[in-house]
Parts: sequence; structure tokens; C-alpha cells
Amino acid sequence: MKKIFTAFALFLVTISFAQSTAYNSNKKLGKVNVTGEWFNQGVKEDWYKMSTSTVSYVKVYREVKEALDFYGLQFDKPFSDESIISSICKSVEDFEMMHSTIISESSEVKMSWINNKVVIVWYCTTDNYGMLIKEL
Repeated sequence: MKKIFTAFALFLVTISFAQSTAYNSNKKLGKVNVTGEWFNQGVKEDWYKMSTSTVSYVKVYREVKEALDFYGLQFDKPFSDESIISSICKSVEDFEMMHSTIISESSEVKMSWINNKVVIVWYCTTDNYGMLIKEL
């Protein structure tokens, strides 16, 4: 019975004092989802969500690039890319057209990168633009 109680207590402490990822270690993150701000979802799991606008798309894109660089991953070598890019967009870096085609449901970004340290997910849908960093 003591082992179960101890394990449960450790679990509660872990949840209560969830740590940010190394990428956000210099920031104090909240635990509540606030649009436009990083927040801590759990142990070594940080989210960044933005409302849908061209500026938001660019901000999330830049955060993805910075996080990939921080963890030594390459943007052009995702683990998974289930994105749907409209033919009128030149690339995911065609910011205004990407935003317009995402809002009109002609495009969608769903990419992930994985190494032995981290999983990074970038998504842009009609609901919001965002990314997740989960350290392993």
C-alpha cells in the first residue's frame, strides 16, 4: 500500500511541477492555453498556439525554424509531412498565400520532426496555427 501511495504522490508532484522543455527553459510558462503565448501542457511538453492570420502564420513558422535549429533538426527533412499545399502556393514560405489557402480550406500544414531527444509538430488548420515540442 505504501508503494502505491508513494507512486501516486510522485505522480501528483510531477504534474504539479511540470517542467518546460530545454527550448523554453529560460521562460516561465503558464499552464493555461493563452493564444499567442507558449504554455506548458505537461512534463517537458510545451505548446504554442496562435489565431489564424498571416502574421500568426509567420510567427509560428519562425518558432518552428528556431526550435528545429535548437534541437539540431533540419526543416527540409521532416519525419512526417502530411501537408496539403494548394497549387497556387509556391511553398510553405509563401506566407500570404498559405494563410489565404488555409482559411479557404485549400491548404493545411501537418509536419513533424523526431530525433532521440524531441518530437516537434507544426500544424496550421482553419482553427489555429501552432506547434508542439515534446522532449523524450
